Amino acid sequence: MTAFSHSLRILTCAECGAPVEANLEGGQIRCSYCGVENHLAPRDESRDLAQAAQPLAMSEMERMARLRDQESSGSTLPASLRELVDVDGLLLEDRIDDAKRRWLAARAELVKAPSFASSERLFFLSLLVVPSCEPREARAVLETGVELLSDEGHRHILRCLLAREAVGGGDPDAAEAWLAACHPRPLELRMDSAYRLATAALATARSDHQGVLTILGEDTPLAADFALDCAVLRIHGLDAVGREERAVTELEELEGRMGADAVYRAIRTGVPMGLCFRVRRAALRRRKEWWLAETEKVIHPPELQGQSFLRRLGSALRFFLVFSAVFSAAASGLAIFLAAVAFEHSSNETIYRLLTVAVSAGPCLALALFVFAVVGRIRQRAAARERRAVLKREIEELTSREARDR
Repeated sequence: MTAFSHSLRILTCAECGAPVEANLEGGQIRCSYCGVENHLAPRDESRDLAQAAQPLAMSEMERMARLRDQESSGSTLPASLRELVDVDGLLLEDRIDDAKRRWLAARAELVKAPSFASSERLFFLSLLVVPSCEPREARAVLETGVELLSDEGHRHILRCLLAREAVGGGDPDAAEAWLAACHPRPLELRMDSAYRLATAALATARSDHQGVLTILGEDTPLAADFALDCAVLRIHGLDAVGREERAVTELEELEGRMGADAVYRAIRTGVPMGLCFRVRRAALRRRKEWWLAETEKVIHPPELQGQSFLRRLGSALRFFLVFSAVFSAAASGLAIFLAAVAFEHSSNETIYRLLTVAVSAGPCLALALFVFAVVGRIRQRAAARERRAVLKREIEELTSREARDR
């Protein structure tokens, strides 16, 4: 039995918010943290179980079209809560305690004077605080929301999160029990995405990887809140059924859209540990192999491949002569201009010396430029060789880890 077992009932204390283990039949339960007596009604899932069993009078094609129409809708987080999150919509670390206090206040307000505003605040605060809670506390927050919220969609999404947390806690049977009260074909995109994520996580835990790909099809519409975690599970499913190249491609595309840090965070915390890491290593190895190929081009330029030493020497000599002529012409022109400006005050000998210096300056400048280019090229190739050695070592490490994973 785990913290998310469906046969347990864990709610939050109305006074301090601590987890309180209650009877399914309800009654008076004393909080072991603050000592307050909590009066609890029996757990009643009959309404949602009956609703989940009702068939939907709509074809799957029509339902998917309706869901796809909702994809463009933005975030629905209430304005009063936006100060708690960062640009990615995640709860700021320094606002965790504040968010938990607000959750407890919203709970008290909802019990005292139920309203849509207090219900919405409790729902969204539940979504925000759960990732920062330890398992038992997260279970209490989610189950309390399920029992207090009147909106069917809110209860549906929180049950899906309970199922997902149960999978992460190693209790797939509990996940299935939580999902029993969720309609499998909802008409609201967030509800559908939450259900797909929970069922895909459950299928992954049971090694039904083809089932994951069926649940998370390539063109399945998904709400933005759940799209990243769904994509990670799909990538893991692709790899598990032997479609590694496709998995790596989708992971690279996902990192391009969402950012590598966000994807890594989703892999670490959004799904059970270990999922998708092998694919991520394969994608990283492929990227490093591309960098290695580019580094090799710096060390051995393709345009010089197959050229003899004499031909390369001839190219260098041609470079030197061309730039010598250009610099000499430029310097001579400058000397003639200066001589013309100061002609009345300059002797022929002075003009001759000035022109001599100008003409001889061309090869000197060309030689200096040539030496500078050669030194720069030597340094560039030395740095590229060091980078090549590092990349080869990293690729070998990733390859060996992939081999161990298999």
